[in-house]
Amino acid sequence: GLTSGNYEITYEAGELTITIKPITIAGSFTAKDKIVDGTTAAEIDENNLTLPGVVSFNNQPDDVSLTSLTAEFDDAEVGIDKPVRIKSAEITGDDASNYSLSLDGAPTTTASILAGQPSAANSSVTANPLELEAGTTSTLTIALEDALGNVITDLTESDFVIEVSGSGSVVPGSFVYVDSTQTYQAGVTNTVAESVIVTVTADEIELDDQPVITFVPAATDVSLSTVVASKSPVDADSVDTSTITVTVVDAFENVASGRSVALLQDGGSVIDAPQTVATDSLGQASFVVRSVVADTVSYSATVEGELLDDRAEVVFLDVTPPVLSLELPDIGNEDVDFAFDADSASGTLDITLAEGSEFVADLGADEAVTWGVSGPDAGLVTVDDGGSLSFDAPAVPGTYVVVVTATDASGNVSVVTVTIEVRDDTPPVVDAQADDTVETGEDPVTGRLVVTVRIADDRTDV
Repeated sequence: GLTSGNYEITYEAGELTITIKPITIAGSFTAKDKIVDGTTAAEIDENNLTLPGVVSFNNQPDDVSLTSLTAEFDDAEVGIDKPVRIKSAEITGDDASNYSLSLDGAPTTTASILAGQPSAANSSVTANPLELEAGTTSTLTIALEDALGNVITDLTESDFVIEVSGSGSVVPGSFVYVDSTQTYQAGVTNTVAESVIVTVTADEIELDDQPVITFVPAATDVSLSTVVASKSPVDADSVDTSTITVTVVDAFENVASGRSVALLQDGGSVIDAPQTVATDSLGQASFVVRSVVADTVSYSATVEGELLDDRAEVVFLDVTPPVLSLELPDIGNEDVDFAFDADSASGTLDITLAEGSEFVADLGADEAVTWGVSGPDAGLVTVDDGGSLSFDAPAVPGTYVVVVTATDASGNVSVVTVTIEVRDDTPPVVDAQADDTVETGEDPVTGRLVVTVRIADDRTDV
């Protein structure tokens, strides 16, 4: 300056002490989320940290910068937005030795420790109930843990594949996450009575647990269950039979086994014991029916006391021909022999009459019948609706045969063959002329009268 000449600078030897300046970290940083690994280590993502305590000389800051930064979580547990702090840091540069770095008050951030992939063994899959009626829903509960036992709660429905064997399926819209239990749930249903296996894949890991759910037939559907007769018509002879089969199903047409079935009827047929039967594996209960009475019988059934809508009808046919009998009046008929065999439905009526005689008798049957007469001599015999049989012997003696039939309402026919022997009971008359010689005598062998007529030689009318 103008007065610098008035001064003189003198340099003397000595020592100067430079004190190291403490500095701290400012600014900000972010850390990456990580999959749980059992450690607290955190990885810095974006680094916007500064050293505000570094001095400048002639507007030139000292050469000092941060290096070897490490960060850590407060703990190693799974969590969302967990605190992350700087664990360690160093400074470097030409002037770094003039400073000491303190982490006091250093910035912090947050990041998440996420559970790992589901562990097939540690995770669980359960179903409740394990047995239920077809058409209802079992609740599937999925609890996910990773290999370290950490509960996994951050998956969504799109991360799951739930497969149900057979005809089972997942109920649409039933998948939910239950926060209170940290589990995932879904409904499984089936309209087919069967056992199904449920397989769950979570985050591309197929879980070990595969519960088996058994769907059993639902309540008996009285309109879909059936009552069927194996045969109709059936002979009403106590030998021929029909089998009534009751098939029990639910509203989804699943056959129901082990259900108690009772057979009912509106007639008088015989139902072979037992009259209450449990349905078999095909959902069927069978009953054998027979009858000795011609009738049309309707069969119904109850299942566990509930009446089914369906009916089966069996027509029992009368196959027994009518049994015939003969009643003679007190007077007038001689030499009559009647026999009838019910097994063969046939009989004979043998009559011997003098020429010119009449025969009258009553044919009877054990049921209403229609009478008929046939054969070469049918015109000689009549049978009225009441079974009164009459015969006018012709003038010419001989043997006459007619066939009398009795047909009941079911078309069963009994047959009686009538043989009528008309005998000649009138002695011969000898018409001798005046010139003829008539001699009488007795046959020494038979004792019969013998008449001998010797005709005159001049007779021209012989």
